[in-house]
Amino acid sequence: MGTRAPLAIVFLCALGWQSVACTPANVPPNVLLLVSDTLRGDAIDCAAAADRTPNLCALAARGVSFERAYANAPWTPPSSVALLTGRHPAGYAATPPGEPTRKFHVADSERLLGEDLVARGYTALYDVENELAVRSGGLQGFAELHGRPSASAGGDLVESIPADEPRYRRMRDLVRFLFAAEEPFFIVRWILDPHAPYAAPERFLEPLRRQADSFPQPLEYYAGLGHKRAAQRLREVAPGLGPPELDLLRALYHLEVASVDERLGYALEALRQGGLEDRTIVVFTSDHGEGFGEHGIFLHGKSYHEELVRVPLIVAGPGIVAGHTANAPVSLVDVSATLHEWLGVIPAEPLQGRSFAALANGEPDGPEPRRVYLSSSNGTQYGLDALIEGSDKLVRTSEGEYALFDLASDPAESENVAGAHPKRLAELAATLEAVVLENETRRTRNLRAQGSAERVRTDSETEEALRALGYVE
Repeated sequence: MGTRAPLAIVFLCALGWQSVACTPANVPPNVLLLVSDTLRGDAIDCAAAADRTPNLCALAARGVSFERAYANAPWTPPSSVALLTGRHPAGYAATPPGEPTRKFHVADSERLLGEDLVARGYTALYDVENELAVRSGGLQGFAELHGRPSASAGGDLVESIPADEPRYRRMRDLVRFLFAAEEPFFIVRWILDPHAPYAAPERFLEPLRRQADSFPQPLEYYAGLGHKRAAQRLREVAPGLGPPELDLLRALYHLEVASVDERLGYALEALRQGGLEDRTIVVFTSDHGEGFGEHGIFLHGKSYHEELVRVPLIVAGPGIVAGHTANAPVSLVDVSATLHEWLGVIPAEPLQGRSFAALANGEPDGPEPRRVYLSSSNGTQYGLDALIEGSDKLVRTSEGEYALFDLASDPAESENVAGAHPKRLAELAATLEAVVLENETRRTRNLRAQGSAERVRTDSETEEALRALGYVE
């Protein structure tokens, strides 16, 4: 079953070495990485709306919540690269900035965490509903979860998952695996919801039906609004919707969030029933947020504003302080660096992410300020690169202009204060430009290493996946 721990980890655990996540049995911990696509950071509110996401709030209660967690880009391909590689997605861009169909690809020759863990005896599996996250190449070393577990595993919990709802039925594979787990394991489970259209299962929609009777269109119309291949294109019709209709859209979105929480609850319950909770690191996050008209933007991919790039991040597991909240800015690119540290794996090449292991344990994080770098927007008219340091957020547009926001005093990003703080603007701009140069150097090197033959195999199918999700006209 592959349960033997690497001797180095056993030794460090025995000494109480806290940079390694140690389980009660001094064996390497399992990892369950859960991703909910298009989930805004403010959609998980365990103080004011815990009834919307009771399972995720229970996860937060036994772990740490990062209040200022960011996706490194406002759409899936670059964000998945950041999450799975620990490096900025700009260094993997296979097309230059400004192209609306920009693609990202990690070369097969690059050694990632999944491959290192497989070499150490881990079972690495993925079940990812967003094909763009698979095609970006960050899942090297992982095999598909579907069809692997025994059909008899999971018992009553599997049977309790609604079989008549495909999005729910797909959770059965993960639950079955967790009941017959091949430890240690690293599983990536990526749910496409609450990505538009916001169509939760019927039993979630029932409370809205009486409210929707007074609207110009039936409830199904609003629940079908989304990208180009949905019933209507949301960006085209949203400007004509009235405030009550926009409130209905948000309510539909939150129902999908509740549905995601219910689905993930089956996996978290399988960990508990299977006795895996105390030896499994659970990471929950999203690849980007969603706009509902703030700053004139709907859906995602077009901006670095908070509603599109701030995401939830909850981490729980062995050695992690329970019920802790961290307020320093972190990002998806930091997740891989943290897992490398917790699992005692030295990356083949230096990572650009910075481990948040100390923050997760409520410990000092070091003297250097934390920075979040955002890059590779799909719509360069709204921003090309951005940098967050402390409460300051600097955005550089494709025209080379800068906008500076103070998120502490202006969380809605309503006032550009660049002109009032020229010294701070110059400092942040110099830091940002240095990162841009570093990533362009990496991008050139990566393109040479992977070669045109490897890139071309993704072009037509990736283009189709981009079009299906509304990123391409």
